[in-house]
Amino acid sequence: MHYLITEMLKMKKNVFFVIICFCLSVFAFAQKKDKADKLMEKALEYLNNDREDKCISVLLSITADYPDYAPAFAALGQVYYGNKDYEKSCQ
Repeated sequence: MHYLITEMLKMKKNVFFVIICFCLSVFAFAQKKDKADKLMEKALEYLNNDREDKCISVLLSITADYPDYAPAFAALGQVYYGNKDYEKSCQ
């Protein structure tokens, strides 16, 4: 009986550890997305001020640092398309 209780306590600790790891990974992902969102705002600010060169530079850095951040790729394609650089807009 004592062995069973000990094993159950170990199992609870393992489950708790997995839950903590999951929560920390979700938190880290949220922080990473917040940074990408702030950079995206900066890129759009450059675009609104007719600074396409700076906008493209920021968008390229976002796509390099956050390859899963789709809005940066979409915006980059739109900026290239607006500049009539159709080949780059399709990449």
